[in-house]
Amino acid sequence: MSNKISQKQGFTIIEVVLVLAIAGLIFLMVFVAFPALQRNQRDTQRREDYSQLQAAVISAYSNNGVLPADDADSELWEAIGNNGRDPENTEYTVGINTATASGYTAPSLTRGNVFVIKNAQCNNNGQPQYTTDATQFAIFGFLEGGSYCRSARAR
Repeated sequence: MSNKISQKQGFTIIEVVLVLAIAGLIFLMVFVAFPALQRNQRDTQRREDYSQLQAAVISAYSNNGVLPADDADSELWEAIGNNGRDPENTEYTVGINTATASGYTAPSLTRGNVFVIKNAQCNNNGQPQYTTDATQFAIFGFLEGGSYCRSARAR
């Protein structure tokens, strides 16, 4: 008489459930992380576009000796990459404002809006504020993660 114990080949239900749970967690992490990654990529592109705008303002100052006029029919948006369109294909609108000593309220931002604010620099809160330096300006624009403010001097 032989006492052979026969074992069936295969997985137990616990092993299958455990593998499915791990796979589900991995998919969940991918679906949560992917939109945030896309948002960060779009914001990085916007920052690069705003840097191109800053270079265009400095170039305009070098050519004309003054910063572009307020609300001028400026072609500055053409300096921005992707034919003047943001990463979500919204056409950029470039506004030109001047901060004054009597106070300055930053404009409200929406997708595609970016402002060149003359006589301004960025404060610690990432908002443009008045400065007496007439060659100082701030680029203030929309990011999905909040606003963007970058100070520059046109000398």
